[in-house]
Amino acid sequence: MNGESEHIHLLLNYPPKVSISKIVNSLKGVSSIINKLLMLINTKLPLNIDRLQKQDQTLSLAGMTWTDYEKFNSEEYLGYRVSYFNGVITLVSPSKNHERIAQTIAILVSAYCRKFNLPYFPMGSTRLENKPLAGKEPDVSFAFDSDKDIPDLAIEVIFSSGSLDDLDKYQAIGVNGT
Repeated sequence: MNGESEHIHLLLNYPPKVSISKIVNSLKGVSSIINKLLMLINTKLPLNIDRLQKQDQTLSLAGMTWTDYEKFNSEEYLGYRVSYFNGVITLVSPSKNHERIAQTIAILVSAYCRKFNLPYFPMGSTRLENKPLAGKEPDVSFAFDSDKDIPDLAIEVIFSSGSLDDLDKYQAIGVNGT
């Protein structure tokens, strides 16, 4: 949580008997959390509310385990990118601009590979894991030369969420080209 500007990070402390998935479900998504926070913020604070609502929404949960991370499956949390590293689970709801940038980069990588006849295998946002150290869902990923479990290239758009700390996650997973 590098103190990035124009971000709101919410850290929750909760009893260990409470399931983390129940907490997240009760909050009804990261965007809902931000909207609730915005209602509580005094409008006289120097925040650009319109910009805040258009940015990626991020929720970080500290003190988590790999078992907690595994409970976040992509079917139940559709539209969120989930990662785990050093006991922190991060959920990101990417903005429309974030997704457009990721798709543009994917098109450019694909066009480059086609132009130079390079065999490539798009892997999208496939969940990448190195149990129990790190897990991450990249914005876009590719394997080159042959289809592999771990991509050769993982693309992470740093639009209004994320940081260079994500590189540590990919290194722990074994992705060479991030």
